[in-house]
Amino acid sequence: MTANPESRRESAPAPAALQREAAAAMRASDWPRAVALFRQAVEADRDGLSAWRMLGAAANRMGDEEEAARALTEVVRLAPGDRRAATALGGLLARLERWAEAEAAFRAAACAETFTSVLPRLADAVERQGRPWEAAVILDMHLTHAPEDARAAVRLGQLRQKIGDRAAATRAFERALRLDPSHDGAAMALAQLRAEGGDEPGAVALLQALVQARPQNPVARLRLAAMLRAAGRLGEAETALGVEAASDPRLASMLGQIREEGGDIAGAEAGFRAAVDAAPDRPAYLRLLALNLVRQGRRAEVAPLRARLAEMALAGLPETLAAAIAQMSRAVHADATTDPSQGVWPDRRRWSAEERRAWGRAANELLVNWATYKEGGADDVARLAPPIDVDELGRDGRGLVLVGCHLGTYAPILARLLATQADMRIVSTSPHYMLTYPSPPIVAAGGDGRALTTELAVALRRGGLVYLAADGKVGRQSERAYRIGGRAIRLPVGAAALAFTSRAPAYWSHAAWTPAGLTTELVAAPPRQEGQAFETWLELWHEFVAERMNAIIAQGPENLTSDLEGEAV
Repeated sequence: MTANPESRRESAPAPAALQREAAAAMRASDWPRAVALFRQAVEADRDGLSAWRMLGAAANRMGDEEEAARALTEVVRLAPGDRRAATALGGLLARLERWAEAEAAFRAAACAETFTSVLPRLADAVERQGRPWEAAVILDMHLTHAPEDARAAVRLGQLRQKIGDRAAATRAFERALRLDPSHDGAAMALAQLRAEGGDEPGAVALLQALVQARPQNPVARLRLAAMLRAAGRLGEAETALGVEAASDPRLASMLGQIREEGGDIAGAEAGFRAAVDAAPDRPAYLRLLALNLVRQGRRAEVAPLRARLAEMALAGLPETLAAAIAQMSRAVHADATTDPSQGVWPDRRRWSAEERRAWGRAANELLVNWATYKEGGADDVARLAPPIDVDELGRDGRGLVLVGCHLGTYAPILARLLATQADMRIVSTSPHYMLTYPSPPIVAAGGDGRALTTELAVALRRGGLVYLAADGKVGRQSERAYRIGGRAIRLPVGAAALAFTSRAPAYWSHAAWTPAGLTTELVAAPPRQEGQAFETWLELWHEFVAERMNAIIAQGPENLTSDLEGEAV
């Protein structure tokens, strides 16, 4: 006999009874049971506002944010004027990084003029979707209603700074400091803006006041020391670090760098050792100590540091990859003429993207460390890659602009270019280059940009080679962001400007691991056409650079896409 549907509905617990039972479970902190009972209650009554609210609360306490967000979505549907529910929903969606939905929820919460506290969170959701200009306008609106909100003023300054409105950013940070004179972030950001605007004394004074007010703030000390160091005031920079440099690895490392710059190579060792002692798992501090020991001629002490660096490079890799890279490392250390990939190249077709990047990170790390800390490292690295004949590049006695990037294995291409015996300039700020390639002049990318351009132009007119990174820090950044390795990257203009104004032939130059060993790649950049405007040609140049970088990322496991500085897209 078939049961009557009406009798089945009558036998099911009523929503009110389910809610009472669920509420008891909540009081007992039995969150899974409470969630299960509230689910039954909302299934029995889809418009039961109270049950949806309680389901959201119970799911949130249980840690199920997806379920909580679904429940609050129903609450907002049933009670569109409930601004608190909309705010809570926006917060949940923001934690889930569902920014467009979070924006919609925050906009619903901010619908009334009297409820503006949600506007900073709305601005954050908008900015996360790549609309910093709109986010800044929203924060301006918020500050109209909440003029004493120093935190919002700082955030507004950061947004204005991001979109390039330095004057508005300065006003926002100054406003934040008037509201809260002890706000560290506002003071440091304002000091940076003043320094960039040429007001070095004002920037230093601001940071000195901050250090005096907050002596335990290591970041403020670090910024002050860095600014004084850049100005050549090394003694004041060392004093600014204070006694905290003995225990904070960042300050200790800066102390070592300041002393080295002042010529106290032996004294710098103490700073680098303090940094290593305080943060033994940070490769950067180990490298600085190793470089310092090399400068002191104590290369025998570098071997254990290099071994630790190699161990760090391999840590966390799948066992087969770690074994392959270790074998490659042993091969190149034993005999530089040995093909390092011989017999150790894993089947990369089965690798995930993360495994490909892991291989590249460790392989490049080991190669660069080996080249840097080994006597004659540059010559040995050169033998790993095929030779290059720059006279075959159609230069006819003219100079060449050679550009590469910071992805993958770029050390061998430099070594091979140096082996041509051509007059060469390497534009870099890296101490590794200075040690690996001691014979040519290393041209610092910082400092007086006009003097740098003049020196490079003269070298090109004399038939020399100039190597610099297309993704480096020479010149202003491009207005347009290019999609490279899944990130939006703004490329510098310096390399393109040098090639354009000098009329020297330009080539993309890179090295890569392949199953057959190391290869070198030289690809001609788009030539400048007669009468072509720089901005028109610059677009072609940057598209060419982005294409080459994406090709490296797509083809070789040596690529380090996580090193790209840009927003994920």
